[in-house]
Amino acid sequence: TTMRGGAVLVVLAAAAAFAQALVFEVPNGHQKCFSQDFKQGQVVDGEFEILPGQPVFMMQNPSLMTLRITGNDGKVLVDLREKPGKQPFQFTPERDGLVDFCLRETRWRKGAPREVSVKFTQGASVASQIAKGVELMPMEQAMTKIEERAKRIQQGTEDLKKRGSALRDLTEVVNARVAWLSLFSIGLLVCAGVWQMYYLKHYFSMKKLI
Repeated sequence: TTMRGGAVLVVLAAAAAFAQALVFEVPNGHQKCFSQDFKQGQVVDGEFEILPGQPVFMMQNPSLMTLRITGNDGKVLVDLREKPGKQPFQFTPERDGLVDFCLRETRWRKGAPREVSVKFTQGASVASQIAKGVELMPMEQAMTKIEERAKRIQQGTEDLKKRGSALRDLTEVVNARVAWLSLFSIGLLVCAGVWQMYYLKHYFSMKKLI
């Protein structure tokens, strides 16, 4: 990490490889800058905070701290103005190289320097995150297909049950109608037989054959 600016930069804490926490004393009306090397596509998360007990922005004591982060291509990645509490930020460099962090105190009146904390964490690259997502997508798609097939099978089973129930009801109705038709046929045959016997008997009596 390289530091630049007119006044002395105070670094109170620096975490190891991928996380850093820096504290700066920024005099009135001055700017403090430092640079950090990042890889292209690397996701960087951070926080910008005026430390407790420091002067705040007031009409009778105008004070405004800003944080501007600029890539090595001159593009402004983050531009924050002082607010109460911690202000999170995130950026993704479009090129490999140094990224500039600049803190500026716009209060030109005399007063004690203000302490500002800047923390940032270098995460995985966007490409690696997308790759992880690509690895998960086929599994998610397979699970979705299995779920859809299971739903279709369940729906098919329910349809078969409904059809089976409807066929049973229809069979019972048909069987009942067949039974009544059989009884009607038997009754009709009996009536026909009786009438035939009566007719033959009457016929033979008329012919005096019996």
